[in-house]
Amino acid sequence: MKMKRVATGLCALMMVFGGAVCPAAPIVSSVAVTASAATYGDYEYIVFGDNTVEITAYNGGASNLSVPSSIGGKTVVSIGKDAFDQCHSLTSVTLPSTVKSIGTCAFFYCSKLKSINLPNGLKEIQNEAFENCVSLTAIAMPNSVTSLGSNAFGGCTALSNLTISSGLKVIPDYAFDECASLRTVNVPYGVKELGVHAFAKCKSLESISLPSTLTKIGGNAFYLCARLKGISLPDGITEIESNTFIDCVGLASVKFPSKLKEIGLDAFRGCECLTNVQFPSGLQTIWYDAFYGCTAMGTVTIPKSVTKISPDALGFYDNGKIKGFKMRVYKGSAAEQYAKENGLSYEVIASTSTSKGDINGDGKLNVSDLTALAAHVKGKRLLKNTSKADVNGDGKVNISDVSSLAAAIKGKKKLK
Repeated sequence: MKMKRVATGLCALMMVFGGAVCPAAPIVSSVAVTASAATYGDYEYIVFGDNTVEITAYNGGASNLSVPSSIGGKTVVSIGKDAFDQCHSLTSVTLPSTVKSIGTCAFFYCSKLKSINLPNGLKEIQNEAFENCVSLTAIAMPNSVTSLGSNAFGGCTALSNLTISSGLKVIPDYAFDECASLRTVNVPYGVKELGVHAFAKCKSLESISLPSTLTKIGGNAFYLCARLKGISLPDGITEIESNTFIDCVGLASVKFPSKLKEIGLDAFRGCECLTNVQFPSGLQTIWYDAFYGCTAMGTVTIPKSVTKISPDALGFYDNGKIKGFKMRVYKGSAAEQYAKENGLSYEVIASTSTSKGDINGDGKLNVSDLTALAAHVKGKRLLKNTSKADVNGDGKVNISDVSSLAAAIKGKKKLK
């Protein structure tokens, strides 16, 4: 008979301290239980006070197994802790529609288990319930599931087809860690948080869709997702935590959230394909090594709102400074100071919000601005916003402004 870990531990203690005989069945302590564990065929079970049943162990050797919906006329509502732990004979399991809960380690390391249905009405899947089920290929969570435990499907290396319940608010720590066969994932609307390592080491993951309801992504959430190509981060996220995308070597594009304030330590370290980075205007802090080893970044504009850039956050890799890396910075900014202190290539850009004559808003005064202003004055192509077109400040936009801007572009006369 398969013994529970707690029973085994008690056996040892009883033998050491009193030489008492070990109990023949697992010891379960619960105020709701009305009887000791009983047997039904290859199953062990307990009966709760409401006359419902929890299966606590399976001692058979079946390959294809249908779990009964009732035992002794009492409804089976839960699969208990360790109930099918390391049942290596199982290849498929059918659960009855009556099951509401799957306990901790219930199917832990069922190494040959390829398929299992999760019935409508299931409410919770506890910690490590299916951890290391290395042959499991598909999971379809019904939307009735509102609670998912940490590491619930961690190490399910063959899992390639995943449907996540829309009833979840949190995808917990390590929930799908090392699910190395997942290629695409859709996180449903309503999920607010991804835990640490939630999808770490999903080495085949190429794309993931995140909902607008998401406000938090835990550290290392996408660590070593080497084939992830791009990701759009919802606007509710204000912080990218440490190591979130570390060693995502295939990650080429990231849409940063508009409300982002902070990028954490090593957040994108080793993302060697990352390019065309566009930071949001409200960003404040870029921590140590955040983009260390991002060798393809090229030119990046740092918003005026950034007040802190930690050492090696930008422009460095293992062999020193990244070739071709350049920062566009505002005069007197933390970014300009960082570039100077580290000997990085940089360009000072003008403030687009107040610069007269910068008609196209690119931070520069050039022929494009002159052409747009001249077309407006001639009536050929009117400007929607003339706030920067009144170059000489006389309250009018006319040929005098064109002449003043032309002189400024040629370097003959600075604008006031």
